[in-house]
Amino acid sequence: MTIRFYILTLLAIVMSFHLSAQKKILYFNILHNDKVIGTLKAIKDTNDERTIYTDQTIITTHIFTKIEVEYKYEAIYFNNDLIESNVNIFLNGHQKTKTTTEKNNDIYTFYKNDAKENEIDETIQYSTIMLLFNEPKNIAKVYAEEHGVFHNLKKIGDQEYLKTSPEGKKNNYKYKNNSLLRAEIHAGIVNFTMVRTQK
Repeated sequence: MTIRFYILTLLAIVMSFHLSAQKKILYFNILHNDKVIGTLKAIKDTNDERTIYTDQTIITTHIFTKIEVEYKYEAIYFNNDLIESNVNIFLNGHQKTKTTTEKNNDIYTFYKNDAKENEIDETIQYSTIMLLFNEPKNIAKVYAEEHGVFHNLKKIGDQEYLKTSPEGKKNNYKYKNNSLLRAEIHAGIVNFTMVRTQK
């Protein structure tokens, strides 16, 4: 065995690891009435068949009084199927919402504030957190991790999509080069605009 052989073997192992383990990090500014009121950091971490999506949004604004909202999302996929998601929302430091979606065999169970709300008997392969990372080409509906239901998704223009909840709330997503550029979000507590930044 030569030194060259060992070096080539080591390089092959390193390259194989980088191919199977990949991380993508995105940053967005959160705007309300054209003023920056917060930030969003989203991470896509892929290792072989498992992909973990996480994001954290922190918003501070004044609506009659100071409001600080923190959103934490996590969605875990295995072989392109959702196996678990967790959403935690805090208002002024106090937890307002906690939801979990868990897959058991072929059934998903959705819990809100630790109480079982409903079951979903179809495979989930696309959820709202994924809208941050890639243009949703040929996707007609997305699973809303916070609400435990599917939202409709419709292409309304060149790289532009409209997501509509069962209650009729609409979010708009605009992409460029397959990446999210800007989004108009109706989040319930605070409605805001997301704009992609370098950091």
